[in-house]
Amino acid sequence: MPRYRCKVEYDGEPFCGWQVQPNALSVQETLQKAIATVARQESVHVMGSGRTDAGVHALGQVAAFDLDEPQEARRLERGVNALVAPSICVYDLEETRPDFQPRFDALERRYVYAILLRRSPLLEKRAWFPREARLDAEAMAREAKLFLGERDFRPFCLPREDQPNTVCDMRSVEIVPDGDRSRLLFAKLAANRFLHHQVRAMVGHLVEVGCGRLPEGSAARILAGEIPGTRRWAPPQGLALERVVYSDY
Repeated sequence: MPRYRCKVEYDGEPFCGWQVQPNALSVQETLQKAIATVARQESVHVMGSGRTDAGVHALGQVAAFDLDEPQEARRLERGVNALVAPSICVYDLEETRPDFQPRFDALERRYVYAILLRRSPLLEKRAWFPREARLDAEAMAREAKLFLGERDFRPFCLPREDQPNTVCDMRSVEIVPDGDRSRLLFAKLAANRFLHHQVRAMVGHLVEVGCGRLPEGSAARILAGEIPGTRRWAPPQGLALERVVYSDY
């Protein structure tokens, strides 16, 4: 039984998230139906590198699935894309080793969050406009450094029963302006793993610091348990899973 893997880009707006849910349209279910149709088999189970929430996008989600019979990768890719367009696109589809696991073999996840500094009718479905008069990007960048390292991020997530371990190794958190400094900021985050709603909680905190509602240094105090963490959750539409890093893909 051959195993295949692919990268997946999708617009999260039409979906309830990555994972199959009853009475709702998910990215996982959409892919499973399309792959089964093209491969002409009754059903397919698609594994993802992780779950994205409702409204969250992906540029480089990684998925894997088994087929009953070998398929030509390019033909399979073209057929699946014809069925899942326009909200999903699979690319770099290839046969892989039988034990490849997109979730457990991942070395690092990278997310990007887009923050608008002014109204933009074209971008507001893909970015967050917090509507504060001014955001101090330099203060946000200084605060972002307090998240670095191996830490317990329970105060910056919504704990789940299937994620009892809330320690993550945060490898980079950067605040990067785009070419037009008056329009967009990007928060770029990389870690070995992320918790449920963690990126949205961290970005919400950085915006609170950037607009002066929270003092610089408060992230360290929240992580240390010195002050309770009342989160400002950044909305989902600004968030995208940018890349998942593997040793061989």
